[in-house]
Amino acid sequence: MDKKKKALTMYVLAAFGFLAVIIGFVKMFEAPVKERPKVGFLMQPFINSSNWSTTHYNGMKLAADQMGVELLVKENVPDQKEKVEEAIKEFIESGCQVVILTNSTHAALGRKQIAENPNITFYCSQTKLNYSNLYFYSGRAMIFVYIMLGLVAAALTS
Repeated sequence: MDKKKKALTMYVLAAFGFLAVIIGFVKMFEAPVKERPKVGFLMQPFINSSNWSTTHYNGMKLAADQMGVELLVKENVPDQKEKVEEAIKEFIESGCQVVILTNSTHAALGRKQIAENPNITFYCSQTKLNYSNLYFYSGRAMIFVYIMLGLVAAALTS
C-alpha cells in the first residue's frame, strides 16, 4: 500500500508540476492587459449645481461606463487661466487621451494646452477656436444626426 501511495503522490506532484509549467508557458505568450482608456471631464460648476450640469455629467458617465472608459472628473474649476491649464495638464499626465471641456471659457483659457498637445483630443460644448484637435459637440446637433441616420437606414431597408 505504501508503494501505491508513493506512486500516486508522485503522479499528483508531477501533474501539478506539469500544470505549473503549462500555465507559465501560456502566461509568457499572453497579451498584456491594457489599461482602460481615460477621458478627462472638466466642469466649471459642480456636478449637482444645475439640471444642465447633472444631466451633462450623467450622460458622460453612462457613455463612459457603457464603453469601458474611465471618466476622470474635475469639478468647480474656476475661469482662471492657471487653474484651467493645471487641470488639463493633470488629465494629460493621468493618461487621458480625450479631454472634455464643458464651457467655451475653459477652451479659451486652455488654448495653450490644446495647442501644445496635438495628440490629445479635446471636445467643447461651445467654442469658436480652431485647432485640429479641438472638436465642438452638442446634444441637439447629435439628435439631428441620429434622426437623419435613422431616416437613411429606414429608406435603405424599405
